[in-house]
Amino acid sequence: MKKLIIAFYSTFAMFFLRLRGLKISHFSYIGGHRHIKNPKKIRIGKNVRIHDHARISCYTDYQGMKLNPKIIIGDDVYINAYALITAAGAITIEDHVIFGSHVTILDENHGLNPMVPSYMDTKLEVSPVTI
Repeated sequence: MKKLIIAFYSTFAMFFLRLRGLKISHFSYIGGHRHIKNPKKIRIGKNVRIHDHARISCYTDYQGMKLNPKIIIGDDVYINAYALITAAGAITIEDHVIFGSHVTILDENHGLNPMVPSYMDTKLEVSPVTI
């Protein structure tokens, strides 16, 4: 019974993520307790497994600066539990990639300027990432 409830919940959640604009191919799976920010900016290929507690985020603005992020995940990708993928620019994960648990992938950095009182006031540095 528990497996049936989990399967129903997962199907229901995927339906709503697709309604919010997530482009995900059939035969792909995103585990429970996940956080997906700006799903319209994310494309997931075929036969992708993203396990529980993953956080996949695209940030569209920072300190008034407009950003155009995207995350593209290819086919046959396995992302283990507690992964963090955050884009302010572009992150591309090509086909046949495997990540272990607790992996973090970022394409942005706040920078460090000792003349600025807070790191949040420094310019965001963005550079594309391809794996």
